[in-house]
Amino acid sequence: MTMAKWPQWVERLSPVMAVFLILGILVIFWLHYVQLEKRSHRIALEDAANFSESVVSFRNFYAQQIIPALEVYDVPVTHDYAIEDGSIPLPATFAIDFGDQLSSDSQYKVRLYSDQPFAWREQGGARDDFQKEAMQYLRAHPDDTYSQYEVIEGQRVLRYAVADVFRDESCVACHNQYPGTPRTDWQLGDVRGVLEVQRPVSSLQAVNNQSAWITFIAMLSMALLATLILTLVLRRMQQALDVSREQQAALAKARDAAEQGNQAKSDFLSAMSHELRTPLNSIIGFSQLLDLEPLTSGQKQQVGFIHDSGKHLLQLIEDVLAFAKLESGQLNIHMERVNVKAVIEEVLTLTQPDREARGIELVFEPVKTEEIVWAERLRLKQVVTNLISNAIKYNREGGQIRLSCRVLTHQGRPWWEMTIADTGPGIAPDKLSHLFEPFNRLGYENSDIEGTGIGLSISQDLVQAMHGTLDVESEVGQGSRFSVGLPLVDDDAQTGVCQSPKADQTEFGGMQATQTVFPDSTESRLTAVSCLYASADPASLQSVSEWAEAVGEPLQLRIAPTLANLWDQLGHQPASLVMLDVTQLEQAEAQPGDRFKVDAILKDQSVAMVYRTEQEAQICQAWLKSYPQWHCLALEPVAVKAFWQHLMSSGEA
Repeated sequence: MTMAKWPQWVERLSPVMAVFLILGILVIFWLHYVQLEKRSHRIALEDAANFSESVVSFRNFYAQQIIPALEVYDVPVTHDYAIEDGSIPLPATFAIDFGDQLSSDSQYKVRLYSDQPFAWREQGGARDDFQKEAMQYLRAHPDDTYSQYEVIEGQRVLRYAVADVFRDESCVACHNQYPGTPRTDWQLGDVRGVLEVQRPVSSLQAVNNQSAWITFIAMLSMALLATLILTLVLRRMQQALDVSREQQAALAKARDAAEQGNQAKSDFLSAMSHELRTPLNSIIGFSQLLDLEPLTSGQKQQVGFIHDSGKHLLQLIEDVLAFAKLESGQLNIHMERVNVKAVIEEVLTLTQPDREARGIELVFEPVKTEEIVWAERLRLKQVVTNLISNAIKYNREGGQIRLSCRVLTHQGRPWWEMTIADTGPGIAPDKLSHLFEPFNRLGYENSDIEGTGIGLSISQDLVQAMHGTLDVESEVGQGSRFSVGLPLVDDDAQTGVCQSPKADQTEFGGMQATQTVFPDSTESRLTAVSCLYASADPASLQSVSEWAEAVGEPLQLRIAPTLANLWDQLGHQPASLVMLDVTQLEQAEAQPGDRFKVDAILKDQSVAMVYRTEQEAQICQAWLKSYPQWHCLALEPVAVKAFWQHLMSSGEA
């Protein structure tokens, strides 16, 4: 999400969040309310059922126990028991009157009625729609119940009805024979009436419902309040983002202005360096011509001053020019195979007069070397010259310079390292971190030692541009040690001391030293290409290595037998081209970590997928759909060598 689209998204977030919050609260409340109603309804039904069963139990007890017990005493059983002395009520009459009594003594209302009442029961039929519907339903479903909620006299009640069914032969006979009976053909199982219980909704249920509504209103209020707060927060965020964008725009404008100014400065330095170098070369050349003339000793001394001053000024201009190119990004490094011994010998020859002038002794440690590194010869010579010149200038009179080299493994690959140690005053720890800062001479500005303070800065940039390292160690009163490291061309070089079969023994300051005569380096006209081949097949690795050896020096081949090794090598040393077996890609596809690295590391890398069979070729074509910038390459010597030659001649890798 971009910074420009974020505020619009923020503005739409508040109403959407509010709607979802309110809908969520409504759903939660509705589910809670429904469950509460179901539970209350179940309790009310169970209570009404228990109450009606109690009334029926009393009537059955009266009909089955009381009446038979009084029959032996010839006690009359009649519906007119209230006006006939010594009589008792019929069971149905008992149930009716008992229900009336219960209705008067409690909040519950009980009534027994029928759609076919006795003639003497004028009010014995259904009185309202509920009773009519209950009578009709229960006559068709005698084993079921019928209920509904109503509001009666301002109070919500549950009306619960059950069928009054003939369960006993004596009851059937009584109803068929009793005077005023509506029917004389009653049978067992017939529904003679309905028993209704009216149960008021308890105050606790009302309180629960009220509490639920209060909770709903509170939750809704909190949701609205949270939405309001969220809206305010998002608005503040939007304002902060607006301010941030303005600040970023101002910083970008200031950065662009600074870059333009820096570019203008670099362009000026580059142009002026070129303009100054031409007349200086003339001055140095004419001073050399004058030195050949028959001059007096004083004149020769003056010409020598002109010549030395011109050379010093030209060196300063060269340093400024190199620094300007590095700053402006105009300095291009052309990597090639370089014989380091030849470079060192040239630098030692150039700096020998300065060493002798100060009585500096050069000491070679007993190490022999005949190694080829990847670098640009001119720039490597510039770095070594600067380091040895500094070791001379910042040394004590009559001091020593100790030069040594070795081969080691650095970040998983063969590495060449040269160390130049001096016996100068050393560098204080608090100044060591500022050593590579441009134009910072660490307090030597007012000394008689000539320099600009940019030599080490340029050297560090050049070494890093050649994928190397430049390190320093120093101890006050003991001297400094500078180490330059560069990648070796030969991948099979052995770790340890560099050995050579041919050497000349030379004495330096009373100490025996070994110097090896190097052959001249061969410069290729083809563009150097570094290729990293990843395969788990030893035979393929061997074949590709042999093909690369046949191609020649411009091709630097490295191998990666595992995916883990491939990621490690690319992390430490980039490659112009990655050749990758499609089987390795299939293996990466099965591992989430490796699949992620394929996207993250190889997405913008020049990649050639290598296949052997037709099936692997199809897999290769499938990968091209996701990565059309890659290539499919058959694992055949003609195809692979032609591909390498194309890259080296075109410089596309």
